[in-house]
Amino acid sequence: LQRACEALQAQAPVPSSLMITDDALDREFHVADDNDDGELDSKEVARILKKVNLTSSRTEAQAMLSSVDTDLSGTLDRTEFRALLTRHAMSQAHRDFFRKLCEADEVQPESGVEEESTSLSAAGLAQFLQTVQGDNVTEDQVAHFLEQLPATHVCDGRLVEHGFWSLITGPNFDAVGPSASEVSQDMRRPLHDYWIASSHNTYLEGHQLTGHASVEQYMAVLLRGCRCLEIDIWDGPGDEPVVTHGHTLTSKVLLTDVVRVIREYAFVASPYPLILSLEQHCGPRGIARCAAIFFQTLRSVLWLPDDSAHIPSPEGSRGRIFIKAK
Repeated sequence: LQRACEALQAQAPVPSSLMITDDALDREFHVADDNDDGELDSKEVARILKKVNLTSSRTEAQAMLSSVDTDLSGTLDRTEFRALLTRHAMSQAHRDFFRKLCEADEVQPESGVEEESTSLSAAGLAQFLQTVQGDNVTEDQVAHFLEQLPATHVCDGRLVEHGFWSLITGPNFDAVGPSASEVSQDMRRPLHDYWIASSHNTYLEGHQLTGHASVEQYMAVLLRGCRCLEIDIWDGPGDEPVVTHGHTLTSKVLLTDVVRVIREYAFVASPYPLILSLEQHCGPRGIARCAAIFFQTLRSVLWLPDDSAHIPSPEGSRGRIFIKAK
């Protein structure tokens, strides 16, 4: 709680894995909106729900879309899209846990303000922090903290479900403290001296032989801190290279789209260098097109070797993208 209060006093955000920021919402909406019409149809909604592991069924996706489609248009605008993700971001186990906390709260909301057992008072949150989290806090401190939270987290001075999980799963409530995420290793040694977080067949969402390929997978692994991505490149229609698992039933995505997403998300989660591991299966014309795509899109961040045998360090190559190919 003290770390969260300090973050608020410094006007810093209190992020979490369950809180949907405006930037994240816009990003996900843009990626899902294939035809750029500002609305998500059932097919687009089904794909993004599968991506976030909520459902892989088109029927379930349609039912979830209908549950937030307030204007009965059959599609979702940005407001409805936010409602969809917020409503389904938490599992039933999360909801049951919060409901039990609310039921045990000795200070229930006033009649007519909201239904019982849907929010926590300062006293209820203080009791949870004291007995479950082991925090040495007072009810007054918790009440002051609740007053500083954004409107999406509280209602009439009480912590709502989404706000509770946004706080508890955020870095300010991390059991190990913020110092654990600080780099303590010597990052000035050659790259080959380090274990590197790597991804195999990065583009595939599911089965290695019949799965769906998507650019969203590159975004997802980069946001998790991955520093080495695999790109399998094959000749595509009109001399446009595609990324796919060759000689299988997996789908294809354009190399241009993959590289664009990589450029956008390469250094969001980490400033250290990113390695693109290419499996090049194109003919001469396709290889030339690949080179043009990489150079045009990544020109400002590409690491270009000189004549020396020097291997750069992570510290010395921050913000750079390396390409290795076979």
